[in-house]
Amino acid sequence: MKASIKIRTVAFVSIIAIVASIISFIPNRAYASPQRGRPRLNAARTTFVGDNGQPLRGPYTSTEWTAAAPYDQIERIKKLGFNAVHLYAECFDPKYPAAGSKAPGYAVDEIDKIVQRTRELGLYLVITIGNGANNGNHNARWARDFWNFYAPRYAKETHVLYEIHNEPVAWGPPYSSSTATPPGAVDMEIDVYRVIRSHAPETPVLLFSYAVFGGKGGATEALKDIRAFNKAVFGNENAVWTNEAVAFHGYAGWQETTIAVEELLKAGYPCFMTEYAGGAWGSGMGGLDIELTYELERMGVSWLTFQYIPPSGVSDDVTKPEYFSALVESSGLSWTPDYGNWPVARGVHGNGGLARETATWVNNFLTGTTRIEAEDFDWGGNGISYYDTDSVNIGGQYRPDEGVDIEKTSDIGGGYNVGWISEGEWLEYTIRVRNPGYYNLSLRVAGTNDSKVQISFGNQDKTGVWELPATGGSQTWTTATRQVFLGAGLQKIRINALAGGFNLNWIELSPISTGTIPDGTYKFLNRANAKTLQEVTGNNSIITADYKGITEQHWKIQHIGGGQYRISSAGRGWNWNWWMGFGTVGWWGTGSGTCFIISPRVTVTTESYLSVTARTCKYPQVM
Repeated sequence: MKASIKIRTVAFVSIIAIVASIISFIPNRAYASPQRGRPRLNAARTTFVGDNGQPLRGPYTSTEWTAAAPYDQIERIKKLGFNAVHLYAECFDPKYPAAGSKAPGYAVDEIDKIVQRTRELGLYLVITIGNGANNGNHNARWARDFWNFYAPRYAKETHVLYEIHNEPVAWGPPYSSSTATPPGAVDMEIDVYRVIRSHAPETPVLLFSYAVFGGKGGATEALKDIRAFNKAVFGNENAVWTNEAVAFHGYAGWQETTIAVEELLKAGYPCFMTEYAGGAWGSGMGGLDIELTYELERMGVSWLTFQYIPPSGVSDDVTKPEYFSALVESSGLSWTPDYGNWPVARGVHGNGGLARETATWVNNFLTGTTRIEAEDFDWGGNGISYYDTDSVNIGGQYRPDEGVDIEKTSDIGGGYNVGWISEGEWLEYTIRVRNPGYYNLSLRVAGTNDSKVQISFGNQDKTGVWELPATGGSQTWTTATRQVFLGAGLQKIRINALAGGFNLNWIELSPISTGTIPDGTYKFLNRANAKTLQEVTGNNSIITADYKGITEQHWKIQHIGGGQYRISSAGRGWNWNWWMGFGTVGWWGTGSGTCFIISPRVTVTTESYLSVTARTCKYPQVM
């Protein structure tokens, strides 16, 4: 008995030593996070959120053809404000189960690694079937067998969500239509959902994965699919979902996609964006779609962007600043990260770059005419958001604990003005410009002496020395105006007093709303050979031809404010800058760094001409 006890004791000690030895060889993951609790629908029923109530946000990775992304690369995304990963697990074979086709399960070892690594890192994981070269297609038998294999395998992984199939139809709803290409997608979704639920009753499931989901019409068509699914699965076409959501992609554009999502949310169905991308403004490269991300955050919808975790992917590397973090910074986007302190907390649109203790001071989101009261300068203190030659607010009004001199104004509208502005003093304000272009910059000023200012936007001088005339009194007001060009994104306005002795009531920015080019249909002529622009091809070749009056040689111009124009082919409806949204500088094609600038029209006899200048753009774009 004693010998037995001794042997067991030695064995136990040996086991401890072995375990300790193993632990000592584990990579340095001392700060690995605990496994996350299952995602759930939020109280507003707009989307799935994490165990802390935060929406899921993340980039993608793939094991379709490559090895699993390394642990350290996945870990890096936590510093970018992400808490989730989208995994294109395996690529379906349209020929399956024919001889020589590839069956599901071929990447199981690599998928296991992603599941383990995201679990250890405290990240959520959305698993889906990839399409490879067969986007807008599916194989129902392959999908069923894929989920019969993987649904039970990860059923107890509380950080995992299942997305039935990436883009199974070209390209949007209704999948239930007899003309859907290919047909049968709703039946596939129903069948696979039942398979998943038989193995994983508690795992959240994302349905449909519409590639192009836009407008009220898109939502109406999607509801047809949802009701058909509900009737087959739940026996009630108006069933209330408890662990399901509609997956969708952003390729209808940010405006149309937003409308469709809002309509579906109104109908009571949660949504989840699982793929979208945009472009760095003024560049042919892809990146985070800022406008759509703004809308998703506003609506409370989780999102997975189409930038990849390095080292490999078919789009753009999410860790490169020009494709993600720099865009977030310049746009003023912010959310509460699960890990770290980026993106920093800030106001709704980033005034001052810091969260304010009260809502007294404004957030300036420049979409149309925007007036900023002079006393609403950024928060931060002397030498940070303003510079004043003394520490006392002489007027004692509005912000009495700060050194900027503020008094009540007798100008129209009342309120306050900044007064006693001296040479060398400056004020800063933060705005976010949605549409780059030309704006009228107006200052409401008063003073007994001539004065001078210089105004910069984003550290770029936009006015030079601007002389402000004496008005005859410190409360005798006039408006001085200059035209400036503003790039897109978050930027600080700095008003530098070069010669003091004036008061400032407000600053106003107004887009040149009348437009230099009237809306209409135009032909674009090459001034060198008088040939007409007919097409810009996918590889950015510009095709010109003799003018024949055909619709392919006609281009529609629509002014959208701020000197911005939408240009589309009258024959095909394609936009020159379809991917990146509206802009004077836009994208020629699907992989280009070529930009165009539209100049005012020139009328010669009865013809209208537009001057179009092409050039190569680099990030960041400087106008």
